Amino acid sequence: MAKNTNITIIRYFEQLLMKKPFERITVKDIAEKCGINRKTFYYYFSDMDDLLQKAFDWEITAYIESIPPEKSVEESISDFLNLLNEYKAVVYHAYNSASCEKIKGYIRQSMLSMIKSSMEHMLNKYKITREQGDIICSLYSYIFVGFVIDWLDSDMGYDLSEVVRQVRAMLNGTQETVLANAEKLAKE
Repeated sequence: MAKNTNITIIRYFEQLLMKKPFERITVKDIAEKCGINRKTFYYYFSDMDDLLQKAFDWEITAYIESIPPEKSVEESISDFLNLLNEYKAVVYHAYNSASCEKIKGYIRQSMLSMIKSSMEHMLNKYKITREQGDIICSLYSYIFVGFVIDWLDSDMGYDLSEVVRQVRAMLNGTQETVLANAEKLAKE
């Protein structure tokens, strides 16, 4: 287990987080579930907040790396939201903890990274500045992060995938328009 101990700890942590709130999970719980001692836990993670951050980072990085370059931003966002829905209990318990603001930050950072990764090939087709590309990615990120935060604040009380499906349909074709408009601004 030594080779992937940190990943094993993350996986067991996620299993525990599916069943109970973040504040009720202890290092002792994780160590017992993993068959390690507390010292081993602290070799990989400084505390439970560090574990939460690294678990989120690991999952999001794995997701972003799995996005094929030809996948559209809309498809990537839908897949990301389906991932959140798949881990609904984990997200719920983490979000409804003292780490709520951290979770919002992770979601914002992850959505922006995912959108930048997904839009990279489109951004390169237009003669726009790096700053304009960042603004465009942020614009789309704000839209979807807003819906995710609203969904979380409503205790996941509605079908997020349906809302996203409608937003995707409404935004269909806007990327090219936004990029073309940015290109015009860059020429001025």
